[in-house]
Amino acid sequence: MDDVVAERELAFRENGSDLDQTVVVRLGRPYLGAHAPNYTIGYEMQGPGDDRYRSFAAGVDSMQAMVLVLVAVNAHLERLKQGGRLSWLGAEDLGFPTILS
Repeated sequence: MDDVVAERELAFRENGSDLDQTVVVRLGRPYLGAHAPNYTIGYEMQGPGDDRYRSFAAGVDSMQAMVLVLVAVNAHLERLKQGGRLSWLGAEDLGFPTILS
């Protein structure tokens, strides 16, 4: 991913395993592109293992795009939790917003 502006490293322990694997979440810089006049922010998740997932969120301004991308990241991580335990700095709170108000 080009122009990464934020990155977080998480630990994933698959159900039934004693090994932690790394999951890295990266966020790109908001930009006006194919979804203009909306702003787009790309995100990438690398891990566990060789898994790699890329997607984006778009909003009417760069702030809304940022909020939406963080919620999208959290939704993806919630699905990953079905296969094991995710943690950040030893805690299960990964620090991403869970819902929009």
